[in-house]
Amino acid sequence: MSEQQDIFKPDIYLEFKELDKSSLRSVVHYFEKNKQYLDQLEDHEYFEVLVTYGNAIFDLGQYYKFIRVSDEILYLSIDQNIYEFEGEDIYCSILFKKAACHFNLDQKKKAEDILREMIRIYPNNQYVRSFYKKVLKNEKSLARHTRAIAIALILASAFIIAVELLVIRPFYSVWTEHIEMSRILFFSLGFGVYILGELISHIRVEWKVYNEIQAIKKAKK
Repeated sequence: MSEQQDIFKPDIYLEFKELDKSSLRSVVHYFEKNKQYLDQLEDHEYFEVLVTYGNAIFDLGQYYKFIRVSDEILYLSIDQNIYEFEGEDIYCSILFKKAACHFNLDQKKKAEDILREMIRIYPNNQYVRSFYKKVLKNEKSLARHTRAIAIALILASAFIIAVELLVIRPFYSVWTEHIEMSRILFFSLGFGVYILGELISHIRVEWKVYNEIQAIKKAKK
């Protein structure tokens, strides 16, 4: 390493330490501005800077960028045997955020795959389990179909209300009772289909996750 690099190296890390970490854009700007010099840092220093940068771009909603950075963080975490960072399980934290990025980018299958692996590693982590269930519920076709049917039925009831107010009551009042019954029927069906679909989806997902966790626990014994 040259004398110039030896002089410059501590400045990079010290300047980073002096940054206001609550200013996410400042962290991102500093990292990207000095990226070419970061390989001069010690391993633990670089890891700290990279994780801080990763958390900043995640909080800013830069999901594609975080997914790329997360792979390097995970690799360094394993390579350097770093299991905890600022009081949290860094491997779990980064994987969870990576899954969240895929979910927010509508890449539900990738999020599901990551969370399924996390369930194997952290079967008792409530946050992982809850997020996994949320992704599964979102992915299952039954819930999507019943929601679509429910919305269609409720919109139909709204259309019937419009017809009732604009046409039936002023000109065909004799049909008012029948139209009211049709409106109530469509709305009730829509609401019922929605509730039934959500209930069945919820039970299926809960059962699936429960069985997966039990299988993991049994395999570990």
